[in-house]
Amino acid sequence: IEADAEAGIVGLISQLQGLQRNDESHQVIVDKDPIKRLEEYKLRADGIADQRMWWGIEPFDNFPVMMTRGQFIGIIANTKVGKSWLGLKIALANYMRGAKISIISPELNKLFLNARIDTILAYEMGFPISNEKLIYGVPGIEDNYAKFLSTKEMERGELRYRLHNPSDRFTVSSVATVVKSEKPDLVLVDGIYLMQDEEHGSQSWEQIRNKCRGLKTLATESNITLLVTNQSGRERGADENSSTPAAASNVAYGYDFNRFVDILVSIGGAANNPNVREVAIPLIRSGKAVTGTFPITFATDSGDIG
Repeated sequence: IEADAEAGIVGLISQLQGLQRNDESHQVIVDKDPIKRLEEYKLRADGIADQRMWWGIEPFDNFPVMMTRGQFIGIIANTKVGKSWLGLKIALANYMRGAKISIISPELNKLFLNARIDTILAYEMGFPISNEKLIYGVPGIEDNYAKFLSTKEMERGELRYRLHNPSDRFTVSSVATVVKSEKPDLVLVDGIYLMQDEEHGSQSWEQIRNKCRGLKTLATESNITLLVTNQSGRERGADENSSTPAAASNVAYGYDFNRFVDILVSIGGAANNPNVREVAIPLIRSGKAVTGTFPITFATDSGDIG
């Protein structure tokens, strides 16, 4: 508390609230009525469409790897391979299906984040533009950009993002505030390594454990899909053209990241084509990992991803 009074008080309040939590609110008594449980199963089967979220990545959507509300999804990759782009594509694929999306991106400034969002959505709506031309004001995309901005999808107001300056407190609590105020279906947190640990763990593995535990709890209790990007382990090196996605064991800041995610997505660069990436799902909490890797289009300038 002496080092940082505000952070110390926030952390103390969080711990006290945890002590005061009524465990009975989380107690579930298994119903012994077989007919009732059968009916509940049928309702789940009928209502799975309301719980399902979409990858927007053809190999995953066509393979039985279902992403649903209440899940904590991790994306890992080397620096500059494209985990932010992939996270945005997944979020925007659900926006196109009517979901309410919140994006928290401490890495990108407003210009670059706006440009990425517009580039991906414009491609999906059939009005492709150039991300580079959009950023630098290069002529040649005026007609398609105007058509894209006039679509009904851009008038919905259900796509929001927040940028965090270095002076902002980017914590689990701040993400929880976004969830409470905006009530989204999916939240993208781009860069868990830039978040602050409210419990003030002394080691990096303690900090990632504390942050992941809080985010997993938030996803479950709020029944939202929480998509988080992280870096792969340093031992992979800085070669962004490594075509092999990182294994589940090769994640930065400690394995606790994998202990809390429900599904882990890994991305590797393509050895001979800058517009292709290899993607894999090396870990699924409630099932077997997907065997092998899948090549996907990754033309970021046109927004053609997946």
